[in-house]
Amino acid sequence: MFYGQHNIRAIFKKKNEKFAEINPKGEKTLYERTRDYKAVVRNLPRYINENRMDSLESKIGPINVDDEQKLVRAVNQFADDVLVDFAENDGELWRSITAEQQQQAKDHLCTETRAFFIEQKKK
Repeated sequence: MFYGQHNIRAIFKKKNEKFAEINPKGEKTLYERTRDYKAVVRNLPRYINENRMDSLESKIGPINVDDEQKLVRAVNQFADDVLVDFAENDGELWRSITAEQQQQAKDHLCTETRAFFIEQKKK
């Protein structure tokens, strides 16, 4: 048996999971998932701003709110960009909601973005 240079024996302790004193985290309850979804929907509009819109326009050209097809494409690209940043900054919160809730949040974001674009183009 090796005791090291100071004649001290190292002891490693590994607890058996079967005797753990804390129960493992279970699935989130419906209340917790709903609370997280509301937090996501409440925080996403913070990412809708003129700088992000200007960045999108530099990539795809001017956003024409009168051309429905181009507007939908711009809104979707904008929303995807927002979701990438949101997932980087609040990834744990984003991953805590279901895929269905993520899609609902994206749809809500698209609605908010569309309204923002129309409002900005009226100026």
